[in-house]
Amino acid sequence: MRYQFDVNFFGLGRLTQLVLHHMREQGWGKIINVSSGEGKVHAPPTAWYVSSKLALEGFSDCLRAETAQFGIDVAIVRPGAIDTEITGGFIDPLLETSGSGPYSAIARKMAD
Repeated sequence: MRYQFDVNFFGLGRLTQLVLHHMREQGWGKIINVSSGEGKVHAPPTAWYVSSKLALEGFSDCLRAETAQFGIDVAIVRPGAIDTEITGGFIDPLLETSGSGPYSAIARKMAD
């Protein structure tokens, strides 16, 4: 949970803090935040991932309103499902950690 937010939200927030004053000084800028299709439409069992992307979406929307007066635009990119090694790499740990617990049926369904 903490790692998910550190990567997807707090790291992005810190980087934004570091560049904003430069953008304000020059009177323009564009911040492009990478979210996910799951930032708007989600599926189990991705609660922490989706929550971090929803936080990013809310932050971006507020930041856009706050920085427009300085000529700074904030855009959100929402890529859809992309088949990478990350996609397959989470299935085995998901099956292992869900075991025969209450989320095992969801995990098995995702693995199929």
